[in-house]
Amino acid sequence: MNSDENPFWDPEKKYGPYYWSLPNYWDDYYKYELEGPFPESCQWISSRYFEKFTGRYGLKAPLEILYAGCGISLIGEFMAYMGHHVTAIDLSLFAIYFRREAKNVDELLWRCADWRLGHPYLPEYLRKAPYKDRKAYLYKEFKSLHKEGGDIRYFGKDWNDLSTPTHCYDMIMNQNGLRRANPDETRKAARSFRRILRPGGLLITSTVNALEREEEIVPELIRAGFSMEKEFLSEEEEKKIHHLDPEKKHAVYCALTG
Repeated sequence: MNSDENPFWDPEKKYGPYYWSLPNYWDDYYKYELEGPFPESCQWISSRYFEKFTGRYGLKAPLEILYAGCGISLIGEFMAYMGHHVTAIDLSLFAIYFRREAKNVDELLWRCADWRLGHPYLPEYLRKAPYKDRKAYLYKEFKSLHKEGGDIRYFGKDWNDLSTPTHCYDMIMNQNGLRRANPDETRKAARSFRRILRPGGLLITSTVNALEREEEIVPELIRAGFSMEKEFLSEEEEKKIHHLDPEKKHAVYCALTG
């Protein structure tokens, strides 16, 4: 899809950076996604980073999680399915209403784990098996992830809202929320996230198809006082349980392409 087909692909045509912090921009953006040729795919964006880092650091439910910039995705429900207490926020009231009122959550939710269909997460005997066999294995694995007691609450809210108590979340998920932020917004977000994260907690932030943003986002996270964790470890290291320093506030930046 090019900029002639999608007014959001090249925001300078219809929307400049000024709009990126305004709710109306995101209302229109999410409506456009849902009216596209694959309306379901924009809801079950991969949750691989949540699973990867909770596994690496041995983070068990129930965690208090802020999903900052939830949009219309199902990742919040996926975290709640795994037994966590999730607060999902977004500037777009359209997105919040859509998620609160969605009726097909159970049909789509398990797709949040479909990244496991790839090597090295599948057993070796299944790696070349037909898709239906890999899918059946995945669905069984997904069922095993369920933990009772999780819940999710949706709010139309800015993550910089000073009414949010200090040190109130064990984890913050910010999936692509800073992709289009200007330097001032990035700096403000980094400081806000550090204020509301508990000592020993983890911020997971990512950007999609904006690899240059790492050069702006990571320095701001360090200046805000975060201890930066590596996105990638060796395969052997990734199999081990690592522990976060309980006195520090940790962050990991993930550069996504797709």
